[in-house]
Amino acid sequence: MCIRDRVIDAWYDSGSMPFAQYHYPFENKELFEKNYPADFIAEGIDQTRGWFYSLHAIGTFLFKDKAFRNLIVNDLILDKEGRKMSKHLGNVVDPFNVMDNYGADILRWYLIVSSPPWRPKMFNEDDLVEVRNKFFDTLINTYRFFVLYCHIQNLKPETLRNIDPSQPKSTEIDRWIISAYNSVLKKYTSMMDNYDITRAARILSDFLVDDLSNWYVRRNRRRFRSPSDESDKMSAYSTLYEVLTGVLRLVSPFSPFITEYLYRELTGEESVHLSYIGSHNENLIDEELEDSMRTAQTIVSLVRAMRVRNGLKIKQPLRKLLVSVLSDKERNAVIKMKDVILEEVNIKELEIADVKSSVIKKKAKLNFKTAGPRFGRDVKKVQTLVSGLTEEEISSLVRNGEIEKDGFNISAENVTVLTEDIPGWVIESDSDITAAIDIELDQELISDGIAREFVSKVQAIRKELNMDVNEKITIICSPDEEIMEVLKSREEYIAGETMASEIIYSPKDNLNGFEEINLNGRLVKISVRKLNK
Repeated sequence: MCIRDRVIDAWYDSGSMPFAQYHYPFENKELFEKNYPADFIAEGIDQTRGWFYSLHAIGTFLFKDKAFRNLIVNDLILDKEGRKMSKHLGNVVDPFNVMDNYGADILRWYLIVSSPPWRPKMFNEDDLVEVRNKFFDTLINTYRFFVLYCHIQNLKPETLRNIDPSQPKSTEIDRWIISAYNSVLKKYTSMMDNYDITRAARILSDFLVDDLSNWYVRRNRRRFRSPSDESDKMSAYSTLYEVLTGVLRLVSPFSPFITEYLYRELTGEESVHLSYIGSHNENLIDEELEDSMRTAQTIVSLVRAMRVRNGLKIKQPLRKLLVSVLSDKERNAVIKMKDVILEEVNIKELEIADVKSSVIKKKAKLNFKTAGPRFGRDVKKVQTLVSGLTEEEISSLVRNGEIEKDGFNISAENVTVLTEDIPGWVIESDSDITAAIDIELDQELISDGIAREFVSKVQAIRKELNMDVNEKITIICSPDEEIMEVLKSREEYIAGETMASEIIYSPKDNLNGFEEINLNGRLVKISVRKLNK
């Protein structure tokens, strides 16, 4: 067989890309030459000596050029123990069964986001459940939230696409999520251009779950239900529309089917795969605002961790939060985001503590694992120096990454910084931010907590009854005298949060159809009913 015949055979044996896909050389000569060599190809590692090399051989023989510029290799998928799948071991996973149970989109996303495709991948079906619950349920629930409230506000989602996205938003939280989205788009584009597809998918996941759903949507629920005016309504809805449709475009290369459905439903356009992802708008990126919000999120995370550790529900208000920061930038961020932080953590007061605070006490301890090899026989001297560092010196060490002490250069990696709880307070640190909360409860705080817990129980019952978010209700309950006094003193707050037109306190002998709820260890019978028109 001559070399020409071998080339022709290899051409068709090795697949259509980047040659026969244009029906070249029979037609489309200009189109072929414009797109040759291909930007990239993707195949399994078993094709290394076959397809990959054959394509280059064809390109070299016929066009004196390589066939493709970049290559993404898919390595083997192993079982969850890291063993190669085989019928002999009985560990083969049927991909069609997996797709029947979870869908192709979840499988595709999991294979990309769990690890780079060019590495061997240990397949665990439990991970698919986690991906579905964390990412896809969040995506679908965000879509449902938006569509539900559009219906309540008599807005058609597709009409929002006519609003110019380059116009700056008047509300700070809208500007923040738009800025965060454009920052993600900027990173995503760079990563995809460099074939760093796993990191690109991961930043999308973090943005959707942490920023869009758990922060922006959750913080704006009341605003979407009852915007302050028409301008505020359009700002909120157009912002969420822009970001949600943008996220769908970015996710679509990985999970093409669910994004196609949701995008077409939102926009009325033909296909998400025919839409233009676009480039980020640098004018809409506000790094200072993003940094400030990130500082607020860090503090909120610290406080929530302390609440969990000490059995303090988020619905239980607390009196005071102290925050210690090391830089003026972070101090300004805390001041700017004070109201956001307090609302998120359900604490009444926030105070920025200085390094000499009587509440936030820090001490330093030598990390022998890193310090031993560095200081050798002098490690005992350094241990004594580190133990004697003052609050100001510890703060300087954390802020600058190192400190000079008696001729020794001590770096932050050689030191573990600890905080000490004092009676009535708990403390938590994250890098250069330390937060302390006053956990002592007086009667006013306890009563506020009972009222918030009552609201939460009513809202849960409303949800069980599939009530419209704006539907007026009547609450009938039978608390003891102490709980009744608390509820009556906070009726205005309860009614405003639950859309209750009236709260009726019923005697305990008339409880047919009532549910029993627990309010701080006290059992209360309650019934939630649609308001009779």
